[in-house]
Amino acid sequence: LIWEIFQLFVDCERIYEMFTYGYIKEEYEGTDSEYDYVYGVELCYQKEGASIRVNYISGVFTDEDSAKSFVELCNRLELSPVHFYDAVEDAVS
Repeated sequence: LIWEIFQLFVDCERIYEMFTYGYIKEEYEGTDSEYDYVYGVELCYQKEGASIRVNYISGVFTDEDSAKSFVELCNRLELSPVHFYDAVEDAVS
């Protein structure tokens, strides 16, 4: 029983390594803004060498450095996909 519990724990830890975060440059479509581009954040599942987008939030950041720093932090900390929306909300508030 202890071995089975340990295996469940290991498998749960490993699943977070299968997700990565990225950012995408988007053309800003607003009319009264100083920004030409904004940056969205994506959550991708990595499987057999392929990256499959499972979630995306558009227009999160107005500068590339902030978007890049955010996704680097998410990837380094192996942020759980469960906390994706909360992390984005915290980053922009």
